[in-house]
Parts: sequence; C-alpha cells; structure tokens
Amino acid sequence: MSELLKRIISAKINNVFIPDLNIKLRKIGDSIDLLGQVIGPKNSRRTLDEIAASKDLDEAIKNLWVDLYDENGNLLSGIEALKATNLSTLRDGSGGSGSGISGFSGYSGFSGFSGVGGFLILSGVTYFLNTDSSDIASYEKLLSSPSSGSENVSAVSIDVSDGEFLIKSFATDASDPGASLIPSGIWEFNTWLAVDFDPGDTSIIIRVYKRDSLAIETELFNFQSNEISGSSANRYVNEVIQPSFVLALSDRIVVKYFAQTSSSSLRNVSLYYQGEEHYSHLHTPLIFQGFSGYSGYSGISGYSGISGYSGYSGYSGISGYSGYSGISGYSGYSGYSGISGYSGTGSLALIYLGLN
Repeated sequence: MSELLKRIISAKINNVFIPDLNIKLRKIGDSIDLLGQVIGPKNSRRTLDEIAASKDLDEAIKNLWVDLYDENGNLLSGIEALKATNLSTLRDGSGGSGSGISGFSGYSGFSGFSGVGGFLILSGVTYFLNTDSSDIASYEKLLSSPSSGSENVSAVSIDVSDGEFLIKSFATDASDPGASLIPSGIWEFNTWLAVDFDPGDTSIIIRVYKRDSLAIETELFNFQSNEISGSSANRYVNEVIQPSFVLALSDRIVVKYFAQTSSSSLRNVSLYYQGEEHYSHLHTPLIFQGFSGYSGYSGISGYSGISGYSGYSGYSGISGYSGYSGISGYSGYSGYSGISGYSGTGSLALIYLGLN
C-alpha cells in the first residue's frame, strides 16, 4: 500500500485532479486490504484455484479500478501502472509496470525592462558667435550654447576699393555637428551691426562653409544683408532657404562675416556678439539627436523543471503450481517356472550301468 500512496501523493503534487483525496486514499486502502486477504499472506498463499474461486476477488479488483479513475472516467495521472492489476495478471503470473511522474516545466524568464528612450529635439540647432579662440588659427568659436562672457565688438574700416573685407571667421569644434547630412530648410541669421556714417551703401556678406579634417573649406552658400544704418547696434535678421548638404562626420561648420561699402570714404563697420544684449547667432536646419535609450535588462532565465519520479515496478505474479505426478504403472506378471524333474534313485542307475 505504501507504493500506491506514493503514487497518489505524486499525482497530487503534479496538480492531478483527485476529488476528495482523503476519501480516495481510504477507499484505495480498503480495496488493497481486501485484495491482500483474497491472495493470502506471503507465507501461506492460496492456490490459483482458490483465488479464482474467491467471490471477493472480482469485487476487490473492481473497487480498486473505480478508485483509480477520476470522475470523468480517466485513469489518474501518475498511477497508470496499477491498470494492469487485474484478474488476468494474477492468473498469468505477469507483473505490472508503472510510468514515472513527469517533471514540472521550468518557469519562463521575466521579460527585460524596456530601455529609456533618448531625447529628440525637433528644433534646429542654434550656434552663437563666441570670443573663445578656435584650434584654427585666427578663428573664433561657433558654439551651440551661449557664453557667459561679456559683449565683444569686432570692427573694420573699409571703402569701396576694399571690396569684401573679412571682419571675423568662426568655426564649430572638431566633428561638430557630427552629422552626415544637413537637412534642407531655413537658415536664420540674427546679426547685431553698426556703421559710423550712413552715406553710401554698406552691408555685410555672410558665407557658410564646411571644413573637413584636411582643412579644406567648401562653401555651401552665401547671402548679402540689408543695408546697415545707424552708429549704434541694431539687429538684422536674414532668412535664407537652402537645400540639404552632405557632410562627413568629421566635418565642422565655418561662418565668415565680410563687410563691403559703396562709399569712397572710410566707413567703420562693427559686428557685436556674446554678452546679454547683442548676442549675434544663427539657427540652422540641423536636427539635434538625443542620446539613445538604454537597452532593457535581459529576462531572468526560467527554472529547470523538477525531474519526474521513477515508476514503481509492478507486482510479480504468483508463480504457477507444479503439476500432479502421474500414477505409477502396474508391474508385469512373472512367468511360471517349469516343473522340476524327479530325482532318479542311485540303485537303478547302477543296475542300468551293469546291464550294459
């Protein structure tokens, strides 16, 4: 009975449906006890004929089968071996065999957490003219953040004979913007300018370049501002629309400011930048790509399933009894002995010999 109990408990552990387990165990125990009584104790087993003739045998096996099936008529998982325990196996002397309980499937790992999304700024990158010296000789910096430094003024004196006269060159840091393409769109330049004397047509020309790692500068576009007037700083806004431009990731952007005038007399042209009031700057169509999100954590690996219990060996059948010895045959009758001759007398023999 202990092996059967182990099977039933194993089936319960594996979530096999067993209605009212306590009642079921008690009934199975009663059935096995009755079956044991039919077969008899080990040291005094009944004969096959006695077992077969027992009125309790079929009832014991029937009860055991009923106890091993669920309410839907299906044999309880994990105790299939007991199905072989029936009348035929008792008479044939063959043993049942049991299958082990299958192990639990491992739990699936937890899915990794999604990475944190990167930030994407959809407005164009803005560059501010800055007085910091660039690593390019005589150039100053073009930075994407405003400086806390004081206002600066770069001024030149020109007349008509000077043509375009360079005021100042600005460059981004190496590998800035670090993009392979400048999208098509609007470039907006906000420039603070002044000229000391109005007569004559005075303006500036702004030229935009890309500069590669070999210091080769390629002009992308240029434009001329409106006429400058007034000796105090005024803001001049110019919007120009441009196509897309292909860059190498190592390229930088260079912006140069030139002054020109139609006056034959000298004119002092001033460019204001940095500080809090007259901070010349430009907006570009460049898109600033934020940092990529962090990758999600890998899921936790599932636990391995619990190995199934090995099936219990079936009970060995009852060995058959030896056949009855045959009846010994009857011994044959002995033949009759011949009649013994009569012994002759000695006197007659002598007489006979004497006569011859």
